[in-house]
Amino acid sequence: MMPEHSHKQEQIGVCLDGEYNMTIEGMNTTMTFGKSYFCLENELHSAVNNSDENAKVINIFIPPRYNNAATA
Repeated sequence: MMPEHSHKQEQIGVCLDGEYNMTIEGMNTTMTFGKSYFCLENELHSAVNNSDENAKVINIFIPPRYNNAATA
């Protein structure tokens, strides 16, 4: 779902549907509806969906991340 990476923004994520495993700096937690996570800038993090069901999450980046998809 999301390979291990880091970036200069802080990141907040909230699980909207389904279930997935979120790892932040080696600490793993199961994300389900309503659970949230917070990553500081440059923290390694990743997510894996081990089920057959889709998972949905909303991510907020501080400061905002801009990309070409947002303007297409």
